[in-house]
Amino acid sequence: MGVEVENRGYIEERNLHLDLEGDSEGILIGKHGCTLEAIEILVHRIVNRQLREPVKVVLDVGGYRRKRADSVEKMGLRFDWGKGQKKTERR
Repeated sequence: MGVEVENRGYIEERNLHLDLEGDSEGILIGKHGCTLEAIEILVHRIVNRQLREPVKVVLDVGGYRRKRADSVEKMGLRFDWGKGQKKTERR
């Protein structure tokens, strides 16, 4: 791909977290995060091939997953998921 990134990694509760940052983050994330998900699957397979106990690999590029999770959480607060209506519409 020819993309240069800086990475940070840490292990938390049997999860290997890899945070990537660089100039071409959009290329790594892809449309709707599809490229990011595909790279995560490949890294997961490579890492777990080397280990006796499997670990979950969580790959994030430029905080994309964190921002996406925050966005979904805010959306959930705006809607009453049980009724399918906005909270402001309820009486």
